[in-house]
Amino acid sequence: MSMVTEQHAISANDARTRLEWIQDQINSVTDEIGLSTDTVRFVGASKAQPLTTIRAFAQAGIKACGENYLQEAITKLDELKPYDLEWHFIGHIQTNKAKQVAERFTWVQTLDSLRLAKRLSDARLVSHPNEPLNCCIQVNVDDESQKAGVSADSYDELVEIATDLPGIRLRGVMAIPKPYPDLTQRIASFERVKEMFDNAPKPQPQYWDTISMGMSEDYLTAIRCGANLVRLGTVLFGPRPTK
Repeated sequence: MSMVTEQHAISANDARTRLEWIQDQINSVTDEIGLSTDTVRFVGASKAQPLTTIRAFAQAGIKACGENYLQEAITKLDELKPYDLEWHFIGHIQTNKAKQVAERFTWVQTLDSLRLAKRLSDARLVSHPNEPLNCCIQVNVDDESQKAGVSADSYDELVEIATDLPGIRLRGVMAIPKPYPDLTQRIASFERVKEMFDNAPKPQPQYWDTISMGMSEDYLTAIRCGANLVRLGTVLFGPRPTK
């Protein structure tokens, strides 16, 4: 059964109000830390949100959405194709799903192994030979056993090898730090991600430009720590509908 429902839709006007509020929040932080307003962008984390809701946001001007599950995402990509959204895959990718992800998405934020990198590159060369797939390497910054992402020990090797794969274009790093209640600990995790980005062997430095970290509950803190791409679900779309 599809996870996409048609419940709890909002209007395009309501969606526009939410987008403007989010942008105002981001602008207040970029002004505070001395960055231009176009430095930071956000992806709508639209997992389990109904098509009508995402359509309203597309009509209101959202530029990018991120999905976690391939089957659900394909329905949305097909139905919302007229809006020319930039689609990011932000969930774990099984290698047997890599071909479809590479064919259908513009970004993959969850590259976490050399095997996956090769699968994505090979598939992308077939479907989009002149348009490499933008990829962020997902790092397991707090070494959580249940969480995907490469360890600090494997990170440099993956950056170096994946750089040479012609079907993908490495853009930076992505992380989902441990949600410590203590904000100081969370900030330390964000700062480690920023350090990993800064100290990576520079692959095609003209493209190495993205630090994806921060979600609904901590995106403003993440921006203060160096994030320039944040993934917003509940704070943008509201609560996910119950199944």
